[in-house]
Amino acid sequence: MADFYDVHTHFFNLSHPDFFSFVNRLNIAEYLFIMSIPLIGPIITTILYASKKKNIINTLSFMDSDISDSLKIIEEKDILPLFEKGFNIEATNYDRNIIIPLVLDFGQKYTQIDNEIWYNTTPHKSVKYQVIDLFQGIAEFYKEKIEKRILIFPFLGINPKNYNLENEYDENGNIKTIGIKSLLDKYFKNFAKEKRKELLIKKMGKFKDIESLGSYAFCGIKLYPPLGFDPWPEDDKEREKVEYIYTYCQKKSIPITTHIGIGGFQTVDNKTCEKLASPERWTNVVKKFPELKINLAHLKQKDLNFMKGILKLIVEQKNIYTDLAYSGFNKKEYEEIDKKIKKFSTSDSYKIYERILYGSDFSISLLKSPSYSSQLKIFANSKAFLNKKYLLVNQNPEKFLFD
Repeated sequence: MADFYDVHTHFFNLSHPDFFSFVNRLNIAEYLFIMSIPLIGPIITTILYASKKKNIINTLSFMDSDISDSLKIIEEKDILPLFEKGFNIEATNYDRNIIIPLVLDFGQKYTQIDNEIWYNTTPHKSVKYQVIDLFQGIAEFYKEKIEKRILIFPFLGINPKNYNLENEYDENGNIKTIGIKSLLDKYFKNFAKEKRKELLIKKMGKFKDIESLGSYAFCGIKLYPPLGFDPWPEDDKEREKVEYIYTYCQKKSIPITTHIGIGGFQTVDNKTCEKLASPERWTNVVKKFPELKINLAHLKQKDLNFMKGILKLIVEQKNIYTDLAYSGFNKKEYEEIDKKIKKFSTSDSYKIYERILYGSDFSISLLKSPSYSSQLKIFANSKAFLNKKYLLVNQNPEKFLFD
């Protein structure tokens, strides 16, 4: 039996993302407007928006649950039916599903969004409360003393723009705001390369409060350019902060996952996002930090130059990975990705196959998929990645996460 890794998931409830980016992410601003028009709204919804409405309701229904309930739902409806007797893919049986929830730092400094409205400041969503809710949910989920088919290894979301490098103290010498140095030490100071998986499992589900989380609560770090993170800032102070993170992660072999591409939970304009979320923005990073493990998430891109950029960095750099998140909603999507990889030389395509990770982007993927299990089945039954699926769901993730 083997573990099936899904390196790209999201488990947060509707209180965590700010509403503006959430509405944009679901692409329902126009839908909400049409729904508000008497008579016309229901007619247009019935004729044109039926499938979209169904997907939105399915997504909101799931995400409106507590995180512990969300985990119980997918365990009962998706995981156990597939994994309890072994999920067979290309002659390998998988009996556990390891999911990586990526915490997103939705925190924003207060800025004005529209001078013509009264309450015109962006909401400040502290990542602290998302972390608390996630770990409370995980602890509640594992409270039952029965063997689970799900293991959960979260990634910590950090936006360096929301922190100083050092702690800030009040007049009494108490920490007013934590700095990046202390934040990383809090969660990764004792993070060793040896027995990392065993120690993560040992810590999993044991939560009292956020102050006592410590090392092995998180498995890696999530960085998110659509919310304003710049992988290689021009400002000296901002550069110092990101370089400290890269140095720290490289030294301790802490994996980083970053979003590539326009869209997602986006609060910056498209032009800025295109710059910050481009694989090219990581060129200087990988040159200076060649041992840094980075997952350039979302291999499938509308902008083919972005996709080419991801594959180019994988071929050139030994520690660059990518994932299949928010793709594969039908078998043909995977086959199209596979065809593009096969256009490379034999040696280069093999490098790429050794650096691709399976990711579902669940629960955001519910916008295009009815369930988690349906996504896993589409991947398992796809003609793409023939005789290489074990690499994508087990061997490559093990290497990325645990060195």
